[in-house]
Amino acid sequence: MEIFKYQLFDNDCMFLKSMVGRIVKVNTVEHTTYFGIVYVIDPVRKTMVLHSKQGTSNGKTVFIFLHVVETIEVLTNDVIKKYLAHNEPNNVNGDMVFERERVRRWLENMYLEPEEEGDYLKIGDILIVPPFGVDNIISNNIDALEKIRKAIGSMPAEFCKI
Repeated sequence: MEIFKYQLFDNDCMFLKSMVGRIVKVNTVEHTTYFGIVYVIDPVRKTMVLHSKQGTSNGKTVFIFLHVVETIEVLTNDVIKKYLAHNEPNNVNGDMVFERERVRRWLENMYLEPEEEGDYLKIGDILIVPPFGVDNIISNNIDALEKIRKAIGSMPAEFCKI
């Protein structure tokens, strides 16, 4: 079990994404404890969404503002795959590899320097995930996020097509 303290504010998109689908125990500065599965962490609005079955048969959804989080303890390293189902393809096929390369080349033409990190593209603290569209960009910096969205959104459909 790992305990994270204040690591949520480090602008580390890969860390935030790695928390999705994990069962955690969240302790707050108000001495409240929440148990649940991390559904999403919004780095811009500094909010965590947990799914919990505590106390109810259907479960409940809990929104926690990150400024009240004292510690997060990961109770299991196993990731519940259904929480990743729509965010991350099971295997990156040839089309995804082609699209990643196409977006990378376009960003380089815009004088940006994207780096490949696994199946993702990364520019500083900005993460671009499959399928590499304008809605697949993660960043804590809303201004940078919007600039990258505009850059990718301005890419012509025929750019790098065979």
